[in-house]
Amino acid sequence: LVREINLYLARLTEGNQDQDLTKKAIDLLLINTNLEDIGDLIKRVLRQDAKRRATGVPFSAEGRQDLWGMATEVLGLLRQVVGALATGNGSMARQVVNDLPRIQRLEEQLKVRHLERLRHNIESQRTSPYHLDTLGDLATMASKASSIAERVVNGAAA
Repeated sequence: LVREINLYLARLTEGNQDQDLTKKAIDLLLINTNLEDIGDLIKRVLRQDAKRRATGVPFSAEGRQDLWGMATEVLGLLRQVVGALATGNGSMARQVVNDLPRIQRLEEQLKVRHLERLRHNIESQRTSPYHLDTLGDLATMASKASSIAERVVNGAAA
């Protein structure tokens, strides 16, 4: 689907000298790519979690709570950016862009908490790669959502 959308956008602008149309097509191409990337990251998180569960090693209660909190924040951001994209609501999109630094600070705080747990908790030691990969993937999803939102703010969804 992504490939077909990209090809359609390329055909749409072929031979067209309208700079506004070209800019909009580029914005839509980048939005399309970011949406695909977010989907790939979601699949990766799910695969990694299945792999972790197969080892039989659970996240520590604190680690699970941290990941759940981060995932909840990112899911809210994703819902908001999809709403902004669907409606062309620039103020909703701007809120996503404005929320990204908060999400990035949360990621850093959760990494620090994880490192503190590593000193004392064997569960955290066993699941550390999964925990850090998941935090990173969630942060990347937030960043891609913000990139989409920036395009909406600039009129790509209008």
